[in-house]
Amino acid sequence: MIYRLLLVFFLVSFFSISAQTTNSTGELKEIAFSELISELTNGKDSIFSLKNAIVKFDKENSERYSLIEYRFRDKKYPIDTIHIHKTINFDNVHFDKNQTVYNYAFINFHFYKSISINNTSDIIFFNCQFDSSISRSSDVTYLNNNNLFWVEDCTFNSKVDIDDLGDNEQLSLYISNNTFNALGPDNYSEAFAKPLLRITISGATLDFSKNIINYNNAAFNISTLNTTEVYFQKNKIQSKFWNYLYLDNADKLSFDNNTIESDLLFGIDKLKTEYEMQWPISENKIIPANYIIYNQGNIGNIINKTFDSLYTNSRVTDESYYKNELTLLSKFHSYFKDFHDRQSANDVYIKIKHLETERLEHLYKEDKSFKNYFEMIVNRFLERFSDYGTSPSKIVISSFKIILLFAFLFLFSTNSWNKIDLSRYNKGIEQSINYFTSDATILKAYEIDENKILQNSNTKEALVKSKNHIPKVFSFFSLLFINTQTKLIEIKLSFWNYLNVIKNSWHELSSIKKIIYSAFIGFIILGYLLIKVLSILFNALTLSINSFTTLGFGEIPIKGIGRYLAIVEGFIGWIFLTLFSVTLISQILS
Repeated sequence: MIYRLLLVFFLVSFFSISAQTTNSTGELKEIAFSELISELTNGKDSIFSLKNAIVKFDKENSERYSLIEYRFRDKKYPIDTIHIHKTINFDNVHFDKNQTVYNYAFINFHFYKSISINNTSDIIFFNCQFDSSISRSSDVTYLNNNNLFWVEDCTFNSKVDIDDLGDNEQLSLYISNNTFNALGPDNYSEAFAKPLLRITISGATLDFSKNIINYNNAAFNISTLNTTEVYFQKNKIQSKFWNYLYLDNADKLSFDNNTIESDLLFGIDKLKTEYEMQWPISENKIIPANYIIYNQGNIGNIINKTFDSLYTNSRVTDESYYKNELTLLSKFHSYFKDFHDRQSANDVYIKIKHLETERLEHLYKEDKSFKNYFEMIVNRFLERFSDYGTSPSKIVISSFKIILLFAFLFLFSTNSWNKIDLSRYNKGIEQSINYFTSDATILKAYEIDENKILQNSNTKEALVKSKNHIPKVFSFFSLLFINTQTKLIEIKLSFWNYLNVIKNSWHELSSIKKIIYSAFIGFIILGYLLIKVLSILFNALTLSINSFTTLGFGEIPIKGIGRYLAIVEGFIGWIFLTLFSVTLISQILS
């Protein structure tokens, strides 16, 4: 009896497998594409099912659906829209195709009810609208080459579910220029458990490009496992919920030029040199997907928690989370360094150091030791003044601000550079009074080179008398020097004589001349004061620069508290200059 049961079981299994193989690759009933469209649009049935069939195309009756006419021959899309009000079920249906180019597609269709596509090959949708769910799944590997699922220029107002884990290397999924804008349940747990867009494939090629995902209260879940090629490019994604994006072991991956304004559970196994990656991945928060996968038992049912809370509270307090995020960031840092993309590598490194600083702050709260405190302060210092050693320019800017600050403080400190000679000012005032109250010229009043010409004349006369008793070469160059100096003095005196506008005393001038000369004198005084103020400022700045760059004054030309300020600035300058040197060398070597 047992043997008979085993024999029946064997025969049933054999014929079941034979029937599945036959239906998949052997005898399939044929149906014309025009006939298929007719059955979809006509009849009273609300459900249309087609199983174990091959759809044939003929140019005479299917020209409207000829994709090559619209894509390669500049023919405009048909202006009419075909409305389908039936639920559609395709199972083991294969759309016939030209050997060189995919010819026919569903073009300008409006589907109002759900579509289920199972074990179906070479189906194409162009410029269609889906008001209900569409799902595609496969559990077999087709023998025909280049199995295709192509969706372009379509609008999805409901759930999209694409599932193929059959390691089908012949499958190519092209999903581009589509808009996903369906409304979700507005419930976080339900939205994450049942995403409106789910793509899970293995072995296939995926091109998900130039799509718009606008999910305010919904989530998407995209996973590629051991895929041949993945192109995830130029997509615009916006969602207020956390979404799942996992890219595992693709032979070739292009992930760039995406605008992702969504929090992500993101995972990638490793970054190969064949990959093209963008940074940042998302403008929002990222949680390493591996942490969720490998720590499910420790964190419980994560769907019933808020990922915001996990991101805020666990990223530095949970060592496992911290190491997973550090590992994810390190992959990107190494990847960009290998490609000599210094800017992206620095951005990732800054993010790594931010995470490390937050971790150190947590450790200091747990253990207020000097070691934890010192490491935390050093990280904060490096972040504030150099972006963790990645920005030499930021150090220069910070150094300049410190120099200006100490220069301002030195203005109020006593130093020999800005010392005022009161006797010189008093003498100048007395000379001015003499000039305005007497008929003395400006040269006599201010004693401008009054004896230099006489001295030169006496020296010249002595040289002439002694020319026979001294070397001629000495006499020649001495006379040349004296004559040159005399000429320069005469030019100088001519200039001052030109300024000698007051020939007699001040009180004898007319009112108009007093006004004009007063304005001129005031201009000279203001100019002198401006030069003096600029001199004081420049001296303070020079003193600050000298203090910042070196303490090699000999005797520091400053007294009081300013002397100690100079020493403090010198210590700060030593730290900043060292940091600048290390940072600059690091960036050059990078």
